[in-house]
Amino acid sequence: MLNHPICDGDEDRVVDLWEACSPAQPGNARHDDSALARRTPQAKIFVSILNDEIVASVPCGSDAHRAWAYYFAEAPKHQKTASAAS
Repeated sequence: MLNHPICDGDEDRVVDLWEACSPAQPGNARHDDSALARRTPQAKIFVSILNDEIVASVPCGSDAHRAWAYYFAEAPKHQKTASAAS
């Protein structure tokens, strides 16, 4: 499994994952959330990739005093499996 910050071209796949998991609040424009995190220096979206599939993501941010993990999304087919944890 490969873990790293989101790359150019990954936005749609991450938003698809968020839609599948529904971790964001109803009414949030998920593409807007992704774009905001990508252009804000104090924020990152981290992804986990398994076999070229984004299987998990977590948007994080910092205000220089505290760090936040906003929500964790894991592809439903990988939840509670050993392959998602390895």
